[in-house]
Amino acid sequence: MKNVLLIKITLIFLFIVCWFKMPWVYFQFVRSIGFLGFGYLAFIAYKNSRTNWLVFYSISALIIQPIFKVSLGRYYWNIMDLIWVVILFYSINAESVD
Repeated sequence: MKNVLLIKITLIFLFIVCWFKMPWVYFQFVRSIGFLGFGYLAFIAYKNSRTNWLVFYSISALIIQPIFKVSLGRYYWNIMDLIWVVILFYSINAESVD
């Protein structure tokens, strides 16, 4: 479970940094790491039979994946980053209660 917590904290950090003016290559890096991170979290949710989290992480991985890019524009990506940060914080707190 330590690696799951590390992945969530890393994703939170990456998404918060996205709110600042960064070079284009940073956002490509975030797409790749985000895709891998959400994919791994989806796999762990599947193994633990947590269907709601599986759906959330799978959809997040599909949205952020770097191959067939979803073009939302900076404003909407910042909203997505905020949503991901809030939900990842919530998931950390929800798992600590379980």
